[in-house]
Amino acid sequence: MFNSLPDFEISRYVERSPKSKKFFNQAQKYLPDGVTRGTSYEPYPLFWEKGKSFNIWDLDGIKRLDFFGNNSSLPLGHGNFEVQQSLNKQLKEGVSFNAPHPAHVELAKIICDRIKSVDLVRFTNSGTEATMNCIYASRAYTGRSYIAKVDGAYHGMYDSVAFNSVGKSYFPDKKMELPNMPAELKDTVIIIPYNDSEKSIQIIKDNADKLACVVVEPMLGGSGFIQADLEYLQNLRQVTQDEGILLVFDEICSLRAGYGGAQAYYDVYPDMSAFGKSLGGGFPIGAFGGKREIMDLYKESTSGQHVQHSGSFNGNPMSMVSGVSTFKQLTPDVYKRLDSLTSKLKEGINNIAGEFDIPVQVTGLGSLFALHFNSNPIKRNSDTDFNDKDRTRQVFFGLLNEGIWSSQNLLGAISTPMEEAQIDAYLIALRNVFARNYTSIR
Repeated sequence: MFNSLPDFEISRYVERSPKSKKFFNQAQKYLPDGVTRGTSYEPYPLFWEKGKSFNIWDLDGIKRLDFFGNNSSLPLGHGNFEVQQSLNKQLKEGVSFNAPHPAHVELAKIICDRIKSVDLVRFTNSGTEATMNCIYASRAYTGRSYIAKVDGAYHGMYDSVAFNSVGKSYFPDKKMELPNMPAELKDTVIIIPYNDSEKSIQIIKDNADKLACVVVEPMLGGSGFIQADLEYLQNLRQVTQDEGILLVFDEICSLRAGYGGAQAYYDVYPDMSAFGKSLGGGFPIGAFGGKREIMDLYKESTSGQHVQHSGSFNGNPMSMVSGVSTFKQLTPDVYKRLDSLTSKLKEGINNIAGEFDIPVQVTGLGSLFALHFNSNPIKRNSDTDFNDKDRTRQVFFGLLNEGIWSSQNLLGAISTPMEEAQIDAYLIALRNVFARNYTSIR
């Protein structure tokens, strides 16, 4: 019988983390909710002290296997030697210049060489800024103002995309995610359902004369690493081409799907793409790029439709050299090995859940994975409304107590230092959590 409240797991968590509790109490005096990214979680979040390779330590000195790597932004794990060498060298030479730097060219070449749809690229400091610029360029290029986005997709939190973001599904309705947004903005954003070609095509056609772009994640990141159906992306590609609308892929998360990102995995190519997270190897970064005729709108010499793009820390050398060093190490063979480890982990999760008659769906592309305690296939954001939230919470704290760090909603990522021993450790931990929290009824 499943215990509805993870009393043991949380008690054990509190017992082992007094320093995190102390710092969280102090943090609440100066930071809303005691944190400065996203929201906190009860009873309080762990405060981290250091990371090395695939390990991470909290303030109380407890070591855990890091199976999330700062929201999947650390594909090489913590403190990679080559990345550290590059950063140390650059630190001595300067961290930021109001001028071009050779590393801009080097990282831009890597992106353009690997991502088939990108002819030219520009850098930002976050994935949010990258998706913003894709939208700005789409409006300038098409002469239209409206955008279409997917229900449950997160592209940052700004007016153009702050509708039907991560959380409960509201389709076909539109929910404003920020308080007191201008009401007139609601009409400029069209919501389409994920992995529903028929409805999405019809909605796009009905609004084609107003749409500058359709923005889609090939894998819904914040909603639980839900991968797109190939047919869905193919249909979006076709209808946008037919209607003169730009197709934008948000690959902030799905860049880790493989050597050429999710678009190479699916062999479906957009007009523009936004990148982030793993691109910086742990440093703040974003990038956007696409077809030459669209990106040329960023040239100063462009008349009429020129798109302004500036930022004091865009392309800062620290992020650039970290990105270059990271992606030089992410070769096709490395991606293949990561895929193999992740496949083993997914299979193991399914097998162990089966031993305890626990319904689970494991989603994700490449080295990314997510657990959904749900007996139904996870195809879109609305399917996660039926996830067992009590069970998710219990497993999250249970894994922490077993020495495994993942996200609160059990998203995870495999890093290059990991081997089969770390995969086995995760699976042993999961089995232990299930065993002490569930008993079979015969």
